[in-house]
Amino acid sequence: MWITFAIIMFGVSLAVSGLITVRWAGTTALGLGPKFLIAICISLVFMSPFILRFPNSPLLGGFCNAITYAAYFLFVCIFLFFCFMIARDVAWFILHHFGVKVPSPFHPGAVLRANIALLTVVVVLAAYSLYEGTKVPHVRSITLFSDKVQKPFSLVALPDLHVHRALSAKKLKGIVDKTNALKPDVIALPGDIVDDRADAIGDL
Repeated sequence: MWITFAIIMFGVSLAVSGLITVRWAGTTALGLGPKFLIAICISLVFMSPFILRFPNSPLLGGFCNAITYAAYFLFVCIFLFFCFMIARDVAWFILHHFGVKVPSPFHPGAVLRANIALLTVVVVLAAYSLYEGTKVPHVRSITLFSDKVQKPFSLVALPDLHVHRALSAKKLKGIVDKTNALKPDVIALPGDIVDDRADAIGDL
């Protein structure tokens, strides 16, 4: 299973890095060698969160959390940039094809400015996502009524904890403490609870 997953991820990373390289450096005067190196670097960064899952956390020392979150941050940046770039370029090519007064999607200066603007948006979105993903979540209260319920009771749902070796123990404890403080009658764990090997998350 891991071999199949690795092959698929490698293929996806090559496709993503290749398309990004074409749209980022394809219109420049860079030679084939530098463009190839750019594509390889993008591919490695894209796969870094998955590569870091193989070694045990002691190999990364006390920097495990920081390195892993940095890898996920860069992965999200590349993923968002790729998705938005495709949508942008499709719209750009269509507008240019039908004679709308826009710069050519192959003009080096226009492509560079569009990429810088898009990269700025992506970094801001990824940073906000990282902030939201690492803090203790808010409690969202929903009241449901049913004739089948004979007396009031409270239920806390904790989906998508995604416990992995880089998860902050402080955050996990914050979630546990906030949940227990609500004094629920039922605690439900709907799914996506653990994202790592049991031996790598013993403390958590």
